Amino acid sequence: MNTCPSIRLSTVEIPVENLDRAASWYRRVLDMNQTWSDDGHALLEPSQKAGKFLDLGVKVLLVLTAAAERLAIRNSRTGVVHGVLDVETDDLAGLHALLRSRGVALDPLGEPVNEWAPRGFPFQDSEGNVFGVYAYTGAP
Repeated sequence: MNTCPSIRLSTVEIPVENLDRAASWYRRVLDMNQTWSDDGHALLEPSQKAGKFLDLGVKVLLVLTAAAERLAIRNSRTGVVHGVLDVETDDLAGLHALLRSRGVALDPLGEPVNEWAPRGFPFQDSEGNVFGVYAYTGAP
């Protein structure tokens, strides 16, 4: 019987139009450390100072591209734009306030659209990649 070797998510590759602007955004907004870069890439890792509040749990490799595509999915039934990457938090209001204080444009926290859905909000990085944040607990 063949068994699958163990695997784990290590690095998320994110398309960016402006490498310096994007790397600066990830360092400033998500407290990530830039550990390496060249003309077309920048590798960032979770910072020790960020603690668990902003730890994405993976490395981020920013990849310079002239292509217009960004990480986002438009639901063809509802028209809602979803992030490709969703992160869960125990303090949705706290994370919303922190991101807003760091200059991220955010809509006010709303209620879930569906009764089965957690409460959450989307946000974009400096390059237009969409992320989702959600919580099943801690909603006011």
